[in-house]
Amino acid sequence: MTAKANLGALLLITAGCFALASCDRIGGRSITVEFRNAEGVRGGEAVYLAGVKIGHVTDEPAVANGKARVPVLIGLKHKDGIPSGTVFLLTADPNDSKMLCLVAYSLDSGSPRAGGAEALYVGASNKAELVLMLGAEKASKLWEEFTK
Repeated sequence: MTAKANLGALLLITAGCFALASCDRIGGRSITVEFRNAEGVRGGEAVYLAGVKIGHVTDEPAVANGKARVPVLIGLKHKDGIPSGTVFLLTADPNDSKMLCLVAYSLDSGSPRAGGAEALYVGASNKAELVLMLGAEKASKLWEEFTK
C-alpha cells in the first residue's frame, strides 16, 4: 500500500471513530416510560434531567394494557444516570413552547437500573396522576419544581 493510501485509510478510520463516539444511537440506552395518557407525543420530543437534554422520544407511543408506552433513547453520555426511582413528567419543552418534552426527576438516590432488558419507568401527564403515584404532599412539591 502506498503512503497516500495509508493516509486515506487512517483518515477514514479516524472519521469513523469520531462518528461512533459522538453518535448517541450507538451505545445509548433504550427505556420505556409508561403513561396513562401520552396525548400529543409523536416522536422526537426531548428528554431532560436536571435541565440537561439526555435523550429523545424515538417513536409514537404504543398502547399496552390500557397504558401508553413511550420509547425513549437515552444518549451514550447519560445512559447509566437514571436511578430506578425516576419519574417522568410530560410537559411543554422549556426550549420550544410548541413542543412537548419529558422531564425526568429522581425520587431517590437509588442506583441506576441494571442493563440488559429494557427498563420500564413511570410517567405522569398531569398533577392528578402525580398525586395518585406519590401522594399529595410529595406530588405538589414535585409539580412545582417541574412547572417552574
